[in-house]
Amino acid sequence: MGRACVLLLQGRWGESLRLHAFAPLLLMALAVLGAGLLLRGHAREGLREAIRGLENRFRLSQVLLAGLIIYWLLRLMLDAAQWRMLVS
Repeated sequence: MGRACVLLLQGRWGESLRLHAFAPLLLMALAVLGAGLLLRGHAREGLREAIRGLENRFRLSQVLLAGLIIYWLLRLMLDAAQWRMLVS
């Protein structure tokens, strides 16, 4: 995922998404965390409440975790060479 994020930051979207489809989500999460570190006072509280609202409404962590597991399983099933390397 690290290489996919670097490619994404270089503007090479296609190559990045071929390596790992969750790279854009990781960069967004890091940006939000960075904003949380830089913001102060009411702005930080507003960001915290917005994130809490999204989590409560959509169960975001469970959806992302399920998506990552399904993505990982599909990658293993569709790429037999990687699967053989993993189990041998």
